[in-house]
Amino acid sequence: AASQAPVAMAVAITFLWLMSPLAVHLVNARPFHVHREDANDVEFLRDVSLRTWSFFRDFSTPDHHWLVPDNVQQQPYAVARRTSPTNFGLQLTAGLAAFDLGYLTPPEIAQYGRNLLNTMSAMERRNGHFFNWYDTATLRPLPPLYVSTVDSGNLAAALIAFRQGCEEMVQGPVIGPSLLRGLRDYCLRLRQALPPSVRSFGVMRILSSLVRKLEVEHADLFFWEGVLSEAASTVRRLDQHIDWACEHLEERNPGAVREIRYWKSALDDRVSAALQCLCGLA
Repeated sequence: AASQAPVAMAVAITFLWLMSPLAVHLVNARPFHVHREDANDVEFLRDVSLRTWSFFRDFSTPDHHWLVPDNVQQQPYAVARRTSPTNFGLQLTAGLAAFDLGYLTPPEIAQYGRNLLNTMSAMERRNGHFFNWYDTATLRPLPPLYVSTVDSGNLAAALIAFRQGCEEMVQGPVIGPSLLRGLRDYCLRLRQALPPSVRSFGVMRILSSLVRKLEVEHADLFFWEGVLSEAASTVRRLDQHIDWACEHLEERNPGAVREIRYWKSALDDRVSAALQCLCGLA
């Protein structure tokens, strides 16, 4: 009986190995019951995604070679001047997700990836492997010097995902409906940032009008030019209302003022980037 135990173990392992393709197929197959997306859930998740992306957008700067810090402390405020291979990968895939959600145009994601990959190519390595920690200001590895298999694996997986995403971009439209959905997210976030006390009829009417414009289905490049030009004009009309809101909140809620100014500036930037991308096709 004892001699049969290894044979039984080998048979069991062989059976599992033979069944593994079927298991992979079942895991990757479409679900039998498709769960319909709830509009409120989608908006909530896109808002979380936008606010998460703002971290990468704000902290990827030339002063730190486009590398986002490992962490940021809010109270008291402090930025960690270090990063790791896992963070390189997360930064690349965050940019890819931002492009898919409409928060970056094709030229922007290309420049975003180029900046980070150029920085990575200039960093000191050990037999091709990145060290575990680097100073974001000097790009020097931080002691003690060691290579982490976990971080290297994370980076390798992210690079594969980023490459696949870039290959899919080439097959997709240069400007597509995701760009309008991204602009709509910025508009909704600005509306959320306005406290009830400053949600005047004028500002809410303009924001609602802008949201409706961005929900229209696209048709051709003439459509894009019309929608984006109207969006830019509508965003400019918001300026006086936002200034009024901030003046009323300046003394009693400076935090809200910073939030409103931040998202208004971000909306301005995104509309400008979308128009620039469209003009680049002419």
